[in-house]
Amino acid sequence: MEVIIGFQELEEAVKIEFQDSTKLETEEQKKKYEKQLKENKKIDCKARMLLHQCVSAVIFQKISKAKSANHIWDILK
Repeated sequence: MEVIIGFQELEEAVKIEFQDSTKLETEEQKKKYEKQLKENKKIDCKARMLLHQCVSAVIFQKISKAKSANHIWDILK
């Protein structure tokens, strides 16, 4: 799994929990944050999909309800 995650350059998604909110003051900051949030969600979904594909049906039952790749990774460790 580590090789697949590394090859897809998704290590960050499994090592940290992406944050959903922050205090932003300017409209420019908000737009930049929203763009980054969208990209982070895409990366997280890709990592979750790969992790789901790499496990047996028994393990999948344990990780299927996890909301992030980071949470799945913690369960698998």
